[in-house]
Amino acid sequence: MKPIKLLQLLVREHGMARTLQRTPESEQMNDAAQVAAFHEAGEKYLVGLYHFNAMAIAAMVPEGGRVVDLGSGSAQFIAHLAQVRPDLKIIGIELAERMVLQGRRLLAQKGLSERVEIWQGDMTDFSRLMREPVSLVSSVFSLHHLPALEHLARCLAEIHCIRRRDGAAVWVFDHARPRSLESARRFPEIFTPEAAPVFNLDSTQSLMASWTLEEMSGEFTRAGLAEGQHLRSRILPLYQVHRLPPAAAGAVADAAGLVSPLPLSAQAKKDFDGLRWLFPAL
Repeated sequence: MKPIKLLQLLVREHGMARTLQRTPESEQMNDAAQVAAFHEAGEKYLVGLYHFNAMAIAAMVPEGGRVVDLGSGSAQFIAHLAQVRPDLKIIGIELAERMVLQGRRLLAQKGLSERVEIWQGDMTDFSRLMREPVSLVSSVFSLHHLPALEHLARCLAEIHCIRRRDGAAVWVFDHARPRSLESARRFPEIFTPEAAPVFNLDSTQSLMASWTLEEMSGEFTRAGLAEGQHLRSRILPLYQVHRLPPAAAGAVADAAGLVSPLPLSAQAKKDFDGLRWLFPAL
């Protein structure tokens, strides 16, 4: 049944006119059940996706660099990145208090608290808090949480401020809004059918709240962040990446020797390879 549903989704996304308009999420993810479901699902279903993002970022940051991650949730991604690159210092910015508390517990459990922090804060107003030079600003599945285009513009203006000041690289990974509501509803049935209902509902709502590649790219251009790559995933056009290399020439030497290999489950390895296939230009 899953291959048939996937084929139907692909036919809708490649053959239908766009009918789904953006529907902002109603509130930040601060409900206890939502936080628990997100954290549990991250451990079960998102490790391959975290690894894809971590490996991409690892190639863009110099030894001993500092990463600022926006919308860090319960810190699972920044914990994974810290394990991939043990030399990095990482600051996560997250608005939801329960997510921050969960994230701090996770970082302490993994022994990462000395070089990885998660702060409660707003991704549309963070640059003034960064006292030390920043090597890269990242965002993974976060910008779709912003209520309106004006908030996205403010967030990108903050990123531009850091890039202009420090020459920071930029990595943004997010959903790309599907063409139809039916695709948003069917997506979790295909990819996370065993996840908690609250997580799958949030997955659908995230797709509905996501920006199209054209909307996001337009705001990057208006924010002075047009250079680099602005890509939508091939075949399954429901993901997008915005990658800006370090502004300072020669800022990153070969980072391969800085990467610490992590064991991945068979499913996480499959998901990682699948994302690499969806973005061949990366």
